[in-house]
Amino acid sequence: MPRAFRLEVGADRLATLTFDLPGRPVNLLTRAVLEELDATVGDLALDRGIGCLVLLSGKPDGFAAGADPAEITGADPVEVEAGARFGQRLLAAWETLPFPTVAAVRGACLGGGAELALASSYLLLSDRRDVEIGLPEVRLGLLPAWGACGRLLRGAGIAVALDLLSTGRAIPPERALALGLADAVIPDAVFLEEVRRFSEVVAERPRPPRPRKPTGLARRLFEGTRIGRSLLLAQARARLLAEPASRPPAPLAILDVVRAHLERGEAAGREAEARALGRLAASGEAANLLHLSRTLAERAAREGGGDFRRLRAPAVVGAGETGGALARLLAARGASPVRLRDSSPAALALALAVAAASFRAQAGEAEA
Repeated sequence: MPRAFRLEVGADRLATLTFDLPGRPVNLLTRAVLEELDATVGDLALDRGIGCLVLLSGKPDGFAAGADPAEITGADPVEVEAGARFGQRLLAAWETLPFPTVAAVRGACLGGGAELALASSYLLLSDRRDVEIGLPEVRLGLLPAWGACGRLLRGAGIAVALDLLSTGRAIPPERALALGLADAVIPDAVFLEEVRRFSEVVAERPRPPRPRKPTGLARRLFEGTRIGRSLLLAQARARLLAEPASRPPAPLAILDVVRAHLERGEAAGREAEARALGRLAASGEAANLLHLSRTLAERAAREGGGDFRRLRAPAVVGAGETGGALARLLAARGASPVRLRDSSPAALALALAVAAASFRAQAGEAEA
């Protein structure tokens, strides 16, 4: 069976691990891929001939996406929980390799791919226009469950973590750098050369940990004290409950997971992630959104690309929470106009109001 990862180690002790999933246009973290990566990490942990490891993508248009929707749709909640715990153990092992790791990202880095990048010692981003990093699981009725919640809290703080996790939006390289999630943004024309230079430097010295203490007066006042953290969480919950768009369970589950991380520690937070993912994956909302995502991806693959604007006259029947979410997802992916049908004028009005609020929020985030 063709391998998804290719390891090369130079005489200078610099190694590259190239992720190139055979037969797929994008790198997906399927069960088979995760098992291969787990075995690779086990071997790397025993290798004393490596000074620094660079993680690259073999795909020209992207770094890595998340799990394969086909493996989540209809899965047993117990299996989903077990898969989350496996991913957590794998990324913890990656994070604690005996040498620094550098995730070198050119293209989209989403979902599980973003979790792997954030678990690396360093994250370097190309300045290409198509580069973005994000955790969009909430838009499929799910949440990241391989430890990203805790890593975002440590790296960027409570407010930023809640924003990125609960909206699922992807951010460009400059924003990731400003938030402290990336270590450098490099011109694409010299990307590989600069990644090599960077790796040569960090191979000679231990990597300082990312800041764990809040910086800035406002962040110290709110995130550096128990009362301040409780206030931030209470305000976030009030906002979620006040917005019709946030009534589905995933954003509230994310808030509970963040609270577990903050109040009970990393181990309890990761356990909360796994349990929440199992519950959410069994929900009707997640099943419908995952099915739609898979259908769109298969349609895009048949048509030779990911441009969902090629869909003609998409329609959703039923303006309940799931139907409204499906319509918003189609519209957000560029399939416009989207028709929404329901026998209840009130349900239609609510779905349209929720969509308008959601798109206004996204527009405000883009301007910020």
